[in-house]
Amino acid sequence: MSASFQLEKIIFSRDGRRILGPITHSFSESGFTLVIGPNGAGKTSLLRLLHKLQEPDSGYISLPLGKNGVPQRQSFVFQVPILLHRSVFENAAYPLHLSRGSSAQVREETMHYLEMVGLNDNHGAMAEDLSGGQKQLLQLARALITRPKILILDEPTSNLDGRSTQTIEALLADQYHIDTRIIMTTQNVVQARRLASEVIFIHEGQIVESAKASAFFDKPLTPQASSFIQDGIVR
Repeated sequence: MSASFQLEKIIFSRDGRRILGPITHSFSESGFTLVIGPNGAGKTSLLRLLHKLQEPDSGYISLPLGKNGVPQRQSFVFQVPILLHRSVFENAAYPLHLSRGSSAQVREETMHYLEMVGLNDNHGAMAEDLSGGQKQLLQLARALITRPKILILDEPTSNLDGRSTQTIEALLADQYHIDTRIIMTTQNVVQARRLASEVIFIHEGQIVESAKASAFFDKPLTPQASSFIQDGIVR
């Protein structure tokens, strides 16, 4: 029984160009992992592979399994929110409708999660009329409403202002402290310092370093990681 993601000799290519690999890596069973690295390093592709949004060219990925041997519930938050052409309430409630809960249960749970992200007063508005930060908060509510054991996020605050970023970071910290396994990409070293319990550093499609956050930031082992921590670029 696997309690963590296991990657074995993963290779992933797009349009004939290798994006990732070969990668062999075992993720820790718990924690708040920040996957960092420069633009184009392969961070998003790694997350999409973990969530089975795409398949590797070769190699094998085993998903975390619960006590009953069934893959643990996962949710994915995209960098650019993907929302339905429906109301805020209907967007948030969509996963619950798929699981066929009663109307009363769906409404109660949906309003709870909209209140959690500060959108309960906007529940009747159309999703496309929200601000950028509100759209990302709605996407996060929709991801959390299924109560996932694993939450995967692809640079969820990269296009947001400081206030929206702060709100989302606080929500993620709360989820982590109630035992949600979080894996998130960012190019923001300061954000990674704030949030991470561990760091995976990717460069040119390879996992160059993987360490506890304190060790990684205090004493990186490679010149590429050291340069990225200092300037946000790899020389």
